[in-house]
Amino acid sequence: MIVNKNENRIEIDVDQTLAMHNVEDYPSITPQTIDYYGMPMMITPHHEHIRLLKSYKARGFYILVHSNNGVLHAEKVVKALGLEDFVDEVCTKACKYVDDTKEDTRQWVYLHMKKEDVW
Repeated sequence: MIVNKNENRIEIDVDQTLAMHNVEDYPSITPQTIDYYGMPMMITPHHEHIRLLKSYKARGFYILVHSNNGVLHAEKVVKALGLEDFVDEVCTKACKYVDDTKEDTRQWVYLHMKKEDVW
């Protein structure tokens, strides 16, 4: 059993959060091609979310990156974006959870990508 004793943990999604797909409106960003289960996939880094991930890590958070597209995909994206030193764990996104309440007490954070934010 793995016991993570860090009380500050954040989960960050991969697709359309750390890595955007089919983003042609940002000519200053060069997309990368990764292998998506034998097919090429173009990904564009979402710099604001990457900056947010790094700031959480600097404040001592445990960083878990997940994807509905599987752990192998999540791992490839983390490596392609050069985030290995900032991410503690990579896994598949949970498809179910069991809890005594439907209330989700987690804070939802999403920064929409804007052309003026690209660096």
